[in-house]
Amino acid sequence: MSQTWKLISTDQVLTENRNKVDISFLPIPHRQIRLSGAQDKVIECENMIKKCWETISTSLLQSSGQSSSKSTTACLICLDESTYTLQACGHPYCHGCLKYYLSQTFCGVTVKIKCPVDQCNFMLLLRDIKTILDPNDMRKLANASFDAYVKTDEDLVRCPGDKEQVFRKSKHSLYFTCDHCSKTYCVKCEEEYHVGWTCEQYKAFGTGDAKQQLASNIGMKLNELA
Repeated sequence: MSQTWKLISTDQVLTENRNKVDISFLPIPHRQIRLSGAQDKVIECENMIKKCWETISTSLLQSSGQSSSKSTTACLICLDESTYTLQACGHPYCHGCLKYYLSQTFCGVTVKIKCPVDQCNFMLLLRDIKTILDPNDMRKLANASFDAYVKTDEDLVRCPGDKEQVFRKSKHSLYFTCDHCSKTYCVKCEEEYHVGWTCEQYKAFGTGDAKQQLASNIGMKLNELA
């Protein structure tokens, strides 16, 4: 939307209507402007934006005609000149929009990343992602993808303590020891391992001095087992 915003700002459409209509830009890949306010003011603002858009379209056509010897394709998000075409589906984008789109996946909600086009079901290929992201962002994306994978596998669990290590639950052991924090945890309830106590008893035992005493007893029991 950078090109649209520039032309609209020059025409002072948003400046004149900002106090009358609430104007917001939806994030990619929606490519929409949301207007809210009094009906007559919304319609007035919408018409002014449409006029600006017609100016943009005319400008783009003229620019295309002037450079007929050089074939260009618009980015499907910002409408600026595209600099990259996704290899699976062929949709064109600029590097800036793709990098921003990929950065939104760092929260780790999904492992597979689709093309930003709503109706396109093609996934981005690894070589696409490597072309767009720098090494630091690649590490962030790799960590986000791994976190998403851990959440989808019920047999995998992160260390309840520092969350650094990931373990696969064993059906043949009651506890596991984290190599990173050196603490031992119960496989079933993922609390610190409680020798001689059920998970329910341990959770109901409370906190403070009583739990510290229990932890001390557990430590002695573990030493005996060793």
